[in-house]
Amino acid sequence: MHESVQKGETRPTSQQLRTLLEVAEATVSSRELSAMFKNLAGLLHRVARFDYLWLNLRDGADDTLRLNVMEPADPGPPAAPLPVQDLAKWVWQNQLPVVTSFTSQAERWPDYYQWAQRLNMNSLCVLPLTTVGRRIGALGFGCKQPGAYDGREVDFLHLVANQVAVAVDNALKYEDALAAQQRLSRERDRLGLLLEISESIASHRDLGEMFRDLGGRLPRIIPFDYINLLLHDPERDVMRLHFLAAPESSTIRPGMELPVEETSAGWVWKTQQPFMVEDVASETRFPKLMSQLRENGVQSYCTVPLTTALRRLGAMSFGSSRRRIYQEAEINFMRQVARQVAVAVDNVLHDESARYAQEQLTHKRDRIRLLLEVNNAVVSHLDLDELFTAVSTCLQKVIPHDCSGLVLCDQETGRYRVHVVRIAKNESYIQEGRVEPDCWSPASIAITGKPAVLSEQDLSALAAESPCAQFFLAEGMKAFCSVPLLSHDRTLGALTVARCGDGTFSPKDIELLSEVAKQIAIAVENAQAYREISELKDKLAKEKLYLEEEVRTEYSFAEIVGHSETLKRTLKAVETVAPTDSVVLIQGETGTGKELIARAIHNLSARRERTLVKLNCAAIPSGLLESELFGHEKGAFTGAVERRIGRFEVAHKGTLFLDEIGDIPLELQPKLLRVLQEQEFERLGSSRTVRTDVRLIAATNRDLAQMVADNQFRADLYYRLNVFPVRIPPLRERPDDIPLLVAYFVQHHARRLNKRIESIPEEAMNALQLHTWAGNVRELENFIERAVIVTRGTRLQIPLAELKAETVANGGAGVAHPVRLVSMDEMERTHIEEVLRHTGGQIGGAGGAAEILGLPVSTLRSRMKKLGIRFAR
Repeated sequence: MHESVQKGETRPTSQQLRTLLEVAEATVSSRELSAMFKNLAGLLHRVARFDYLWLNLRDGADDTLRLNVMEPADPGPPAAPLPVQDLAKWVWQNQLPVVTSFTSQAERWPDYYQWAQRLNMNSLCVLPLTTVGRRIGALGFGCKQPGAYDGREVDFLHLVANQVAVAVDNALKYEDALAAQQRLSRERDRLGLLLEISESIASHRDLGEMFRDLGGRLPRIIPFDYINLLLHDPERDVMRLHFLAAPESSTIRPGMELPVEETSAGWVWKTQQPFMVEDVASETRFPKLMSQLRENGVQSYCTVPLTTALRRLGAMSFGSSRRRIYQEAEINFMRQVARQVAVAVDNVLHDESARYAQEQLTHKRDRIRLLLEVNNAVVSHLDLDELFTAVSTCLQKVIPHDCSGLVLCDQETGRYRVHVVRIAKNESYIQEGRVEPDCWSPASIAITGKPAVLSEQDLSALAAESPCAQFFLAEGMKAFCSVPLLSHDRTLGALTVARCGDGTFSPKDIELLSEVAKQIAIAVENAQAYREISELKDKLAKEKLYLEEEVRTEYSFAEIVGHSETLKRTLKAVETVAPTDSVVLIQGETGTGKELIARAIHNLSARRERTLVKLNCAAIPSGLLESELFGHEKGAFTGAVERRIGRFEVAHKGTLFLDEIGDIPLELQPKLLRVLQEQEFERLGSSRTVRTDVRLIAATNRDLAQMVADNQFRADLYYRLNVFPVRIPPLRERPDDIPLLVAYFVQHHARRLNKRIESIPEEAMNALQLHTWAGNVRELENFIERAVIVTRGTRLQIPLAELKAETVANGGAGVAHPVRLVSMDEMERTHIEEVLRHTGGQIGGAGGAAEILGLPVSTLRSRMKKLGIRFAR
């Protein structure tokens, strides 16, 4: 039968008191329930009989008492949780101890009875655990022996229960304090982490660095292996993965895009609710995304919205390679983190937009500034090479490149000119040449009128047939762009840039280069016009100098005095060859008047309206003769302080007279031959080819044929000069012309010296005719000038003693050996026979007499027949 036991008046024994004191000490020294229960069970065995010792503690979360068994260690749990109407509940509610046997109270407490019966428990004592402040539960003792607990033992156990109640209350409060401390610690850690995140966001302007920093901080609060950031792209309506912190083995990479409907991030972005998957392997939603997560070993993950007060940006996801459930507190914390990250992302996006707008403005400003600098360069530089160097420097500031080139192509002449500037090496070079029909370069595409953009692979493919592509590859260029130079629907060439980096030229770069090319095209036209004007100006200045020299000359170009037959034949030959543009070789002794003959040929030709340019090759040092003939560029040699055009350019469309042609050095003769054959040459120090239209008249007092035989003169040049030879007879072969010449010189010098001479003694005239005149007409003129100077009165006084002295010195050649005069036909017959003997009788073919004489074979045969020349091989 059930009985409630009142407190007795029996005093505890000394042993019980000692045990009670030890119980108090044990409870005070133990703050954890498990350690206290273990110590308490050992002490109570000294003063109480029990086989089972347990504790029922009130669980505030629900309406139950939690069973804590102290002895034995594992008696087994009851069949069911202890209900409210259970025995321990009754003791707790009524605050009275119960001492009973289960056999008598089986119907009252069936759960306890079944549990005790299974443990073979026959005696039971349950006491309330209560402190001043609250009811804690109940303390139970069980014994296999029936009637094991009497009133005295119950009173003592009640004292024990009071001590245990205080200790349990303290332990529970300690556990609550520890739990509260842990909660506060976790909250502190979360708040501290939020502060660190805020500082990280403030200190990082780059989202990638900020995200990597977050990936290292957040696992202290929420364990994860993956964390990523997905932003919504409103233009394409997709979720794009921007940042990812994951193991290196991950196959998911930033830049991946998924439609909004096919990813959990899209769902979170739309609904603004978190999304959690406990088991990725069994998840059926978003199959494409789940497949990627499974491939990368993700078992659980959660996604929270990324939203600011103004707009929705996307979502932030974090996942784990181990299966776990993300608690609500963890999700809330991640939402707080996401809100801070959203502000940072929004700021960066705004900053990127502002930066993009600034870049656009900067690009537009740089473009306008570049075009202005190019325009200033065009205005301030008339020289094309200086212009392109300045433009290349300006262009480097806006479009980085390592090499630039300006290709100019003249469709009329078929010539090209390339100016290349290497930025890194700070050097440039210029190349000129003739466009070959099968020659192809990367700039050829641009010259057709369309921009050309080539990669390293494109250049490699073209290298087999393009030396230019080989050059760019050898220089390490990996990107190439060329735009045409267009002016008035005409392509002048191409502007080319190339760089060593892998980045290709953007459409904006091509557009800007095209604008620059338009400016350069104008500059090219201006430079070409300036060059033409400058050359014409220099040419006119030279022509002016030569014309002034012509005006100052002592002789008129028509003053050829004489009527002898030999002179008439020479003048007839002059009249024959003058209307043609053929090269004329004038041969004669010194002083015979070769320059007068050259002037006569020029005045009778179609070029008489242009200048006759003269040059005495023997009067110019050999080192300066090339510059005098062909001109030089500034800096071509020491002392070349400015550009100078040569005689061939000055004589363009006119006649060039080269006196003493036999004195031209051998090393210069090939260049002269090229001018005669190709009508083109290069100035000294220049690679630009200059074309010229010049008629050449050469003169010499030397035997060029003998010089050819002695290897002192090039045979090919001799043949090219000897197209039409004109021989001037010496004065000793035309004595009948001496009276006319004497009369002319006397009058000429008398006027100049302001004298009047009316007669010449006959004896003096005879002496003049008999003299040999080794210096020919020049010697005669000088002798007459001296006679005019010494003459007193109107009768010419000639120093006959000088003539006789020279005659005696010459062995009396003037008297004893009069000169034998021959006809022109006889001279021509003799010359042709000499040539035929030289060729061994060969008339036609290479090396034949016709080729040497510069006559057609039929013409030579006709003259041989006329002169009665019979010559057999």
